[in-house]
Amino acid sequence: MKSALPLAIALVLLPAAGCHDGAEITTEDPQVASFIKLMTPAKIEVDRFTKPVSFARDGTADGLEVMVATRDVAGDPIKVCGTFNFELNAHRAASSDRIGQRVALWRVDIADEKSFKAYWENFPRFYRFELKLDEAPLPAGRYVLSTWLVVPGGDRLFDEYEFSYDGSPVIPVPITR
Repeated sequence: MKSALPLAIALVLLPAAGCHDGAEITTEDPQVASFIKLMTPAKIEVDRFTKPVSFARDGTADGLEVMVATRDVAGDPIKVCGTFNFELNAHRAASSDRIGQRVALWRVDIADEKSFKAYWENFPRFYRFELKLDEAPLPAGRYVLSTWLVVPGGDRLFDEYEFSYDGSPVIPVPITR
């Protein structure tokens, strides 16, 4: 996957190769490097609409619906390729380290058209992930959701979201696909 980004850029820029008198387009080229910087994510944000949901459709919190915005250097929404990682931990009260015991860990790869269609929401322009808990239901409490995106080339973008769950019944996960 690490070589996919330069190859994709080369294919996009291939028609312009004639303008360079046959010069090879490489990622070391300052124009290509600038293009890559503009077209790759600079920031991710876990949206406040992230919440526990019921996959069983019975009101039991057996998973999370996580909304993640990916932004370019100008702050505009952008589609990305890479691996999203989600770690849900209990919140540790009265401690300088608020990350407590791990509740769940998920990994989601976005690497092709199928995964774009599965997770990208066109109208609000964010990613929506439906993450099922292996150990359900989610107990009442405070939680910290750590999210990081690893993009081709190895760069990592990180965000955290804290939320409380009171143990009451939750809405079923939306059926949109």
